[in-house]
Amino acid sequence: MEIWKPIKGYEGLYEISNYGRVKSLARTWVTGHNSIVRSKDESILAPKKDRGYLRVGLLKNGKRKLLSIHRLVAEHFIPNPLNKPEVNHRDGNKENNHFSNLEWVTPAENTQHAESLRLRKHRKGSECHNAKLTEEQVLEIRNLYSSGKFTQEELAKRFNVYPTAIQKIVNRKNWKHLA
Repeated sequence: MEIWKPIKGYEGLYEISNYGRVKSLARTWVTGHNSIVRSKDESILAPKKDRGYLRVGLLKNGKRKLLSIHRLVAEHFIPNPLNKPEVNHRDGNKENNHFSNLEWVTPAENTQHAESLRLRKHRKGSECHNAKLTEEQVLEIRNLYSSGKFTQEELAKRFNVYPTAIQKIVNRKNWKHLA
């Protein structure tokens, strides 16, 4: 059964349902500059897609705010006793905002879930957004260090990285996927 609740901060203006629908409530108001009475019937809002997520624009006191539907559903229908900060779509479908498909998660849990459903590829090596080195450079670092001719500090200067990065590379804590 679809259940509607007033959206916090927008009471009397908008409601969210446990099915992930948002409606604008019927209302009457007087325009400020010429005192004309206006009215609006109740209506279901058409969400907009933003990076795969469905969002709606809510208007209050002349200010429009774009809100994520999945977050609204979670905040209004799903308990969060552990105060987890993110909302996950269990089935991986960002458009399925039914309350039964949503859960509160930590950022790590969200990432792990996305990787398990193959929604997000686990990036390794130079594919990583913050990689400073290439695979070739890492192999060269390992070869140079194993030759005994260079210290980790010397290699760090040569490759313009911190000594701890070199330490993790030669001890195979980082770049484990390389032989």
